[in-house]
Amino acid sequence: MKLHSHTVLRRATEIEISIESVHTVEITIHNKRQSFPNQALVVLTVFAQPVALEEGLKKITASGTQDWILLTSIVAKLQMLGALISHDEGQVLIDKNPDSFGSPQIHIAMLNDKPRTDSFTSGLQQTIREGDVVLDIGT
Repeated sequence: MKLHSHTVLRRATEIEISIESVHTVEITIHNKRQSFPNQALVVLTVFAQPVALEEGLKKITASGTQDWILLTSIVAKLQMLGALISHDEGQVLIDKNPDSFGSPQIHIAMLNDKPRTDSFTSGLQQTIREGDVVLDIGT
């Protein structure tokens, strides 16, 4: 994929990072491993959420031309490795551990728990009044 300033990138979900030294980190994804300067951690942090390349690069502080070249080359290499992906790429974001709170099974079980759901509904009906503003942080 060719990168453009408007390309929306995000960090892939299944990457492994090993800090090798003060200056280098090793990034592994899909059994591909590559060493990077430690500035790769900054890049991965900036793209933890989907952001356009141009906006993401504005968030990265470079201390001169050589540093800027290094950071942009890190972005390109992370994208080629698969550690940065297009926001449109269909990578599934489901936790595969059935016992973790991020798994669909847990949420399906909670939604199907009629006494639990009825209690929440009743509590909301008793508390919320016309004109109230409600923020559901769970969603």
